[in-house]
Amino acid sequence: MVWTVNAGPQNQATPVSSPSTPLNASVSTAFDLALLIDGATPDLIIVTSDTVNFYVHTPSILRLSANAFYGMLLPAAPTITVAETAAVINVVLHVLYGRSCTEYKPTFEDVDASVTALVKYGASLSDLAVSPLPLFDLLVTQALLRAIDVYALAGQNALEEVAVAASAYLNSYNPLHLTDELSVKMGTVYFKSLMDLHLYRRMALKAVVLTPPGKHPPTATCDDATQARVLTAWAVVAAQLVWTASPDISSNALQAAFGQAYMSITCPDCRARLHVRIHDMTREWSAVKRTI
Repeated sequence: MVWTVNAGPQNQATPVSSPSTPLNASVSTAFDLALLIDGATPDLIIVTSDTVNFYVHTPSILRLSANAFYGMLLPAAPTITVAETAAVINVVLHVLYGRSCTEYKPTFEDVDASVTALVKYGASLSDLAVSPLPLFDLLVTQALLRAIDVYALAGQNALEEVAVAASAYLNSYNPLHLTDELSVKMGTVYFKSLMDLHLYRRMALKAVVLTPPGKHPPTATCDDATQARVLTAWAVVAAQLVWTASPDISSNALQAAFGQAYMSITCPDCRARLHVRIHDMTREWSAVKRTI
């Protein structure tokens, strides 16, 4: 987030001239006096704990707040001071205004705190954290790097759509790394959902890889004994995958693992059946559900 400093009339960068704005106060570049909503200028200044001023519109704030912004706007006031930092309030206000704030690259900690602040200030997360609204997009963006944290945050606030989106990034997550704090935060329902997802994908992987290629009628160069060796080679690779592969193994990785057996086979009929089975296996695995 970028702030500008109001140093009096000579500073032309940010048009702040309100007598209620102290000298040398930092002003939000996203929420300043130039911000117009339906032609109206801001009528409220929100001052953060780190003394950054946000110029906003009281109707825009009250429209999504069920408690008059934690009671601070009962009655209406020209200036209010909040306990949150500018980074947190910047996210809160962007959400309330229905605008994306991803360009400011907020940290997960600030996003987490902003969700808490939105609840505090009377906003309905169930209405705001859904696709394609900005809060949903922000949380999903955070899940790219902090999937388990976003998932726990979603579970804590019963944000089903966010939890589903975040769970897509958790197929490779090792449940042994799950802390007591995160387990408590996400709650029993979402903890079970995550464990069920891993179990379901492991069982699906087992079913997919343990299904061998079909046999062909014996020929002069490839009898039942020869084909049995092909199936044994398949079973060895399958057993290794069942024991070691994570639930997020890619179809390409499966194809590569069984492709080693393909290269060692000389019988054209065996190669053809193996090729078909590998193709079917990767297609089946790609179709397995990846989210809770």
